[in-house]
Amino acid sequence: MLKRIISYILISILLVLSTYGSCFAADTSGAPSSWAKSHVERAIQYDLVPERLQKDYQKTISREEFASLLVQTVFSSQKYESDFIERPESDGDYYLHDTIVTRESVLKQVKVLDFNFTDTQSEDVKLAYIMGLVNGTSATTFEPDKLLTRQDATAMLSNYGGPESTSFDDLDFCRYYDRFTDLNKAASWARDAVNLAFLRHIIDGDASKADRARESKKKITLNPLANLTREQAVVMMDKLIFYRENTNYEPINIRCIYLKGCVPYFGDCMGISWEVSKNSVKAVALSERLKKSMKVYAGTASRQFEHIYPWISEGQARRVSLETHIAAVPRLACPTQFFTDEQGELIATGKNVAFDIGFAEYEANNPDYIFEYRLKNNGFYTSYQYGGGKLIPIVSKPIK
Repeated sequence: MLKRIISYILISILLVLSTYGSCFAADTSGAPSSWAKSHVERAIQYDLVPERLQKDYQKTISREEFASLLVQTVFSSQKYESDFIERPESDGDYYLHDTIVTRESVLKQVKVLDFNFTDTQSEDVKLAYIMGLVNGTSATTFEPDKLLTRQDATAMLSNYGGPESTSFDDLDFCRYYDRFTDLNKAASWARDAVNLAFLRHIIDGDASKADRARESKKKITLNPLANLTREQAVVMMDKLIFYRENTNYEPINIRCIYLKGCVPYFGDCMGISWEVSKNSVKAVALSERLKKSMKVYAGTASRQFEHIYPWISEGQARRVSLETHIAAVPRLACPTQFFTDEQGELIATGKNVAFDIGFAEYEANNPDYIFEYRLKNNGFYTSYQYGGGKLIPIVSKPIK
């Protein structure tokens, strides 16, 4: 009888442990949490999420995994931009502005001068570095397996994709500061990025929609030092790509490839050889095939550009070199027209000139390259401002 009782007890213990083990496994490898489910399903539907990250949703995401998620999100999102078209390289229209850019094109056309990480050979990490999404933890290390915090993720995103179509004013940018309970826990270099991510509805902390109202007095906790889980990271990507649907605000322009988070890499850039480093983006030379293609469309391009840039008149591309024509169009991730008309006309003559635009220096018509942005890394920029929370107006000043 005693043996039977002991057997029942052992069986009961095993059943309890088995049930506990199942619950524990469900927390780390089960379906996404209820609050994340719809975002995750939509992100997967639109191919934003690498297959290897479509599980273990409550698991903390690593630096390399987040880089991979970011890269796939940006490249895949082009397919859902109504004006973007997928064309084979053999297509005569391959270099048109609205051609979908491929990973292969970026890796082929963009030379990275300082990608020297010894602890990763990941193609996704290299692409993320080219796009300005990630940097190393040193000149030679990336630490791919290091776990990511919420402040790390917002810092990676703060300089990418350009700004909203409008700029913040000081009151807008700081309107939640006295309501955050723990923004001061974030590293000093990350606080503007964390605040910006909240303003852009990319992170919510514990704030509900009602808590975001100006008349609300509720304190908001952001947990900037908490590790980021896979499902939280996927929700971030969904909020980036479906920005308008989630917020009713004008979208940030992320459905495009950017070099170092600054220079748009559209279809017509696939025939340009580029060089990038941590602090620069340089357009080096045009391929012969692109030159031939541009001559066909030069008249149309000039007529379109003259509505935006008054220094580009109809037929200008036929009067100056194609390189000068490209240099005279300020390629930035924001709609800022930082040239004055006089400066634009000067560039269009083919003269070697350079301007300080606050967050970078821009040089055009160098004998060795078409143009270069030399980045200062002094805070994210919005449509007409730079410096992060300092909100310094962008003004173009000649330096050469």
